[in-house]
Amino acid sequence: MIEPESEADQGQPYKYRALESPLHIRLLHLLPDEPNEDIRLQISHELLRQSEQPRSLRLSRKQLQRTLPLVWEVVETIEGRFIFMSESDDTSSGVEDESEESDEENGIIHTWKHPDPAVDPALYELPPLNPAQPAFEALSYVWGGQHDPVAATIEGKANKERVLWVDAICINQNDDTERATQVLRMSSIYQDCSRVVIWLGPEKHDIGLLFSELAHIGSQIEKTTNGLIMSTPDTTDFSWWQSDVPVSFSDEVWSAMKKLGDRSWFNRLWTVQEAIMANRDSIVQSGDAIISWSLFRRAVVCLLHKNEMPRARISISVMRSVAKNPIGATLAHTLDAYQARLCSDSHDKIYGLLAILPPRFASEIRPDYEQSVDELYKSCFLASTKALSRWELRGCPRNPDEDTCPSWIPDLSEVDPYGRRVSHHYASGCSALHYEYQAPNLLNVVGLRFDIVKSVSEKTFDHWDDGETAIRAIRSWEPECSLTDPYPSGGTYLDAFAATFIQDGRIERRPAEGFSLEHVKDRFKNEFLSTASTPVSKLTRGDMMEYVIWTRSKGRAMVTTERGSIGLACPFAKPGELTAEDPRLEPLVGWQRVSLEELGRDLTGDDPEVYEFFRNMEDGRIVNSDPRLEPEALECRGVNLETFVLS
Repeated sequence: MIEPESEADQGQPYKYRALESPLHIRLLHLLPDEPNEDIRLQISHELLRQSEQPRSLRLSRKQLQRTLPLVWEVVETIEGRFIFMSESDDTSSGVEDESEESDEENGIIHTWKHPDPAVDPALYELPPLNPAQPAFEALSYVWGGQHDPVAATIEGKANKERVLWVDAICINQNDDTERATQVLRMSSIYQDCSRVVIWLGPEKHDIGLLFSELAHIGSQIEKTTNGLIMSTPDTTDFSWWQSDVPVSFSDEVWSAMKKLGDRSWFNRLWTVQEAIMANRDSIVQSGDAIISWSLFRRAVVCLLHKNEMPRARISISVMRSVAKNPIGATLAHTLDAYQARLCSDSHDKIYGLLAILPPRFASEIRPDYEQSVDELYKSCFLASTKALSRWELRGCPRNPDEDTCPSWIPDLSEVDPYGRRVSHHYASGCSALHYEYQAPNLLNVVGLRFDIVKSVSEKTFDHWDDGETAIRAIRSWEPECSLTDPYPSGGTYLDAFAATFIQDGRIERRPAEGFSLEHVKDRFKNEFLSTASTPVSKLTRGDMMEYVIWTRSKGRAMVTTERGSIGLACPFAKPGELTAEDPRLEPLVGWQRVSLEELGRDLTGDDPEVYEFFRNMEDGRIVNSDPRLEPEALECRGVNLETFVLS
């Protein structure tokens, strides 16, 4: 229903009328006019009606795989399309061998069409979009400054109009109750609109030229839901997917790329879910320059995949967080990806991502802007541990000398300067968390005492430091003993020292990583150590390994323990504090490991970041943690467990 202004209200600030129900939204009707004229608009209250959806015949990827001949495989792109390829297809990269030749040279069959022409295309093709009614576009943008607002005239007349949903206007920002209610509608608003318009601001800095280059790259590759980058079946350039193929942009394009990464849209938190929920008709717009959102994010993913990026890697990295598709990712992974983004209210570090967070966790959170931020983060932690039986929500470390909040409550208001991934730091292995919450501020956790911190270095380099500072810090941390000496847990101190700087992210432990331990050690011996044969003078970010070392080591301290172990830790760590490790495991008795194929379902964000599945051979139940690490099992083997009280 359109809301015309009365004559008495004309020239006065707009007065919001309460929405009829939590299911209603406001829509902005932008009235036509000449350029540079005053903005004229209408506001209506609408109950979105879901268009009648025809019954879908489309199969899931797993169902579709069962219809294929043995030599064929089907993968799904992040836009939801299926690609059929022969089993020997080597047009993709990720955990696969990246040294293969292109599909053109190998004659690989790589197609949008099912190899069996008798299979109905309705079983695998994407159905047409069917947006809600009334049709509208949702604007994704960054709010302007509040100091110099532009007046808009709200009228009751219209000719040809453009219907938009714009949060700053369509939500009463002075009504916390309405804000909380509308936050829960964000997912449906951005999913059910006819398209999302991502507005980056005015056209400048050769943005049109950059969009043209990105559109070409995006049209040559596909990103799949299982993390592969591959050439699209429609490609005219068969090499773009390969990580070792260089990028030959002009200086003007590189400059435009850097300036694009500086646009405030890429730093705002709310834009994340707005872009991720956007459908395939959505666009990115800067002035009159436009690029398809699908092509834009594919191009960004492709560029970030390159081994060598002579310029603008940092600028492109800023764009990565919206180029990925985190639907189905864990809570820890999602928050880690977007914690650096900005919002004016610290509640929105959670509320602004609610549409893309794991469903079981999200169902426990009810937006409440009157609740304190620390209480919100506490409830998030407890909801996460309840759902996962894991301690995966860590946040930014709290300085015990300055922060009165309990140490176990994660600070989710700021980015973690250490860039920690839960799967990279899991001293307790694949064990369930056994804890008891004692209101209001105590957490009792069952654990195993292992070692004591002996020394803590000064904080290492920060992300804003120069490369000379970074390489000096690395060399200052070299162990006092010989690097060839045996390390307490096996291998040598060189093994441990090199692995530490990449968070032990090597192929031997995590196949998706790009480096073997031997490769990393060679770089340390030849370039990074103070005794290197050809020492580098600084750590750069253009080289992939140096970039990984920089991002995984920044903002930390090197610690040593009483038993001689070394590692990176929070700079708030102190000598005398405890560390922990896994106890030695006995063979499985009465349990059987369950592979993901045997599990019979896809993993979701409601699964732990670190998992193994086991089936009880007596009663058939499946658990997602190692039963040998249950307290009862450990105590039966004589392991002394303690309850640590965290406050």
